[in-house]
Amino acid sequence: MILQAKGISQAKDFLLKHNLIIALAILVSLMMVLFPEFLFSKGILLSFFHMCTILGFLVIGQSIVLIIGGIDLSNGSIIGLASILGAWIALSQGISVILVVTFLVCLSLGTLSGLLITRAGFPPLIATLVSMSIAEGLTLTVTGGAPLALNNDTLSWFGVANIGGVPVYSMIWIGIVISFYVVLSKSVFGRHLYAVGGSERTSFVCGVNTRRIKMMTYMISAVLAWVGGLIYLCYTASGAPRAGGFLYMLDSISASVIGGLSLYGGRGNILDATLGTMFFALLYMTVIFLNISPVLDSAFRGILLLVVVLYAFVKEKRKS
Repeated sequence: MILQAKGISQAKDFLLKHNLIIALAILVSLMMVLFPEFLFSKGILLSFFHMCTILGFLVIGQSIVLIIGGIDLSNGSIIGLASILGAWIALSQGISVILVVTFLVCLSLGTLSGLLITRAGFPPLIATLVSMSIAEGLTLTVTGGAPLALNNDTLSWFGVANIGGVPVYSMIWIGIVISFYVVLSKSVFGRHLYAVGGSERTSFVCGVNTRRIKMMTYMISAVLAWVGGLIYLCYTASGAPRAGGFLYMLDSISASVIGGLSLYGGRGNILDATLGTMFFALLYMTVIFLNISPVLDSAFRGILLLVVVLYAFVKEKRKS
């Protein structure tokens, strides 16, 4: 009887700690039953890698922002800006100019968010909303809202380059996920991030430069969004004003939170957030396979975000 109770308790603990892995397994099983070709179609797997990679870069950035107790509403719009600006520059310049100019523009938006928060005292929601609006405005100004085809052979090649069927850009994403996991768990910078998210005042008293930590966090988030925008440009061979925007931003928050990041800061890790990324990519592929109308896409994502936030709220309440 005691052994049985112990077994039930262990099973309960496993389910609580690994609920996202179990949800992923259930979703994969469901897809294989409904669509047997799911794991054996090269096109489907490439689409999955593509969705994971672009959303994954945003989720890494959003996660470190959430760890310090902030939020970034501008990352999705930076994706659109990076892709359309890169395609526009490619009409007359080479790859080095494309990379440098798009990098500096996107980094400046992250810097702006950081300055508004650390120097002007803006709430993160308002500061990143300002950066989001600027990014959206620049995106529409560059081409008047029209998409642009990519005119650069190197970037076009990168969009289809693969090793053993796995896109090179996905391998880069996996490498960056591992790098950030190591940095956050083993470095002084990582410990400072969690400290600021746990209690900014206490961190400051203990000698942590909280302003610098916040500035770096928003700048890193913008740079990761820039990488996502360039990958979108390479994969689709075109720049699109609506490549990222509001929906990608919603997805990055939802995937981070369902991956265990706290909306109140100080908790979570990159590997769990990556599982959240994979879960959302798989979920949206399921929606596509089920032929759910694109008209309902925004409503679906909004409802999903509501469910995720409620889940996070209940989880926080239980812990407290």
